[in-house]
Amino acid sequence: MRWRKYLADDYSTKNFVDMVEHISPFFWVITDGGRTAGFVYLENVAGSAESLYKAEINICFARDYWGAYIRECAGLFLEYCFNVLGFRKLKALIYPQNFRVKTLLKQTGFEQEGVLRAETLKDGKPQDVEVYARIT
Repeated sequence: MRWRKYLADDYSTKNFVDMVEHISPFFWVITDGGRTAGFVYLENVAGSAESLYKAEINICFARDYWGAYIRECAGLFLEYCFNVLGFRKLKALIYPQNFRVKTLLKQTGFEQEGVLRAETLKDGKPQDVEVYARIT
């Protein structure tokens, strides 16, 4: 429920719980000394059980954690995705006005690939989505 305001446009609470169960084991909760800092998950995973190829990455962090902590977490998470899980490409879809995530993506090696016009709804209105990707 804590994250509801961030998810309201794209997910109802029940649909979010169903999604988490569906995408498991690709959902992680990020903690800091027992406090929940946020979560990250991968969806639309492509490849096989022997060789994962690509996925879409989604993140949500509490405002208190933006900055050095989230950059460190992102670096560790991306290293895990590419070096342990074996992904070759990760893609992120973000709102154009989300400058914090854009900055984080660029700092961690993502490049913009394009813009999807009126891709989703935000506050009930059509919203563009920018596509960023990192390829190894």
